[in-house]
Amino acid sequence: MSKIKNQDYNISGIFKNFYVVPDYQREYVWEEKHVMQLLEDILDGFNNERNSEYFIGSIVVCENDGMFQVIDGQQRLTTLFLALASIKKHLNSFDENTSDIDNMLFSKTRNKNGKQVDAFRLELQYEHCHDILDKITRGNSADDYNFKSKSERNIVEAFNTVDDFLSNNFKELEETQDFLGYFLNNVKMIQIETPKISDALKIFETINERGVGLNPMDLLKNLIFRNVEPEQFTKLKEKWKNITDLIENNDEKTLRFLRYFIMANYDVKKPNGEEIIREDEIYDWITKNESQCSYESDPFGFVDFLHANANAYVNYVKGRDNSGEQNIYLGNIKKLGKSFRQHHMLLLAAKDLNTKHFNYLAKQIEINQQPYMK
Repeated sequence: MSKIKNQDYNISGIFKNFYVVPDYQREYVWEEKHVMQLLEDILDGFNNERNSEYFIGSIVVCENDGMFQVIDGQQRLTTLFLALASIKKHLNSFDENTSDIDNMLFSKTRNKNGKQVDAFRLELQYEHCHDILDKITRGNSADDYNFKSKSERNIVEAFNTVDDFLSNNFKELEETQDFLGYFLNNVKMIQIETPKISDALKIFETINERGVGLNPMDLLKNLIFRNVEPEQFTKLKEKWKNITDLIENNDEKTLRFLRYFIMANYDVKKPNGEEIIREDEIYDWITKNESQCSYESDPFGFVDFLHANANAYVNYVKGRDNSGEQNIYLGNIKKLGKSFRQHHMLLLAAKDLNTKHFNYLAKQIEINQQPYMK
């Protein structure tokens, strides 16, 4: 691993830099409870130890053309940006000059046509969110938003949460200024910077592999990205999105699918004789079984295999066979409801059987399920 830099910043120092959240990263998923937890933690520090520094975590970045690509910590960083925008709005209600906050949100620059434009300190590149921060900082009303993604809605709702928090806790200009002073100068973060994206992704894995806010599907995505070149990220992102959309759009749980995928396709026998993988063991098992999965030697092959299994899994859930045709036996099992899913593991293992043998297996599974259908 190349040389790693780390530096502690207060909030005003963070937003002297320019950050970009690349489109292959997880979108903004924080909900009201996460935003409020961060705000209330900061407020506790403000109320109890106003002269002390308050640490709120770290971000992992990789410098590229004068901007920092955010590999880990974008949920927190985006929320802090929204908090700045909301504080600006709150101060403006008191007719307070906020040109200094403007400079933390964006910097004036000239485009190739010589026209003055705003270069935002934080740029979100994932789908449908390219201009959402622009709209928020310009004070667009709720009617100006035509939400095209859940993350876009989450961002606006997070901004509204901060807005309500400030209105409820700071009624006067002076107390708002006091809080802003604490927020900008006493709230601290550590920025970990690496010269290569692969190094940043490795640090991301180290920080998150104990399950802090991420599940094995998120960590697996990161693991695959570590094994391809940056110019292949867009291609891999689309393939990965196809898998997660396929599972989630059919109201299925990705972790259940991953468990069944592993147990259906690989030898998972443990030293104690168990042949079962639990959800909290998924990521650890995959990282220790490259020889079976080939996620390092053939990452795109592994992802394509995962996608083929996801497609088959969704078909079985719908009572269909591998080709997507309705299957009378699987259709009957489907009527049992979501509690009866273990047979999908067996079907995944048998997905390459010819139609005659697959139907025979499906029929036997249906027969064995009949006592539960009475």
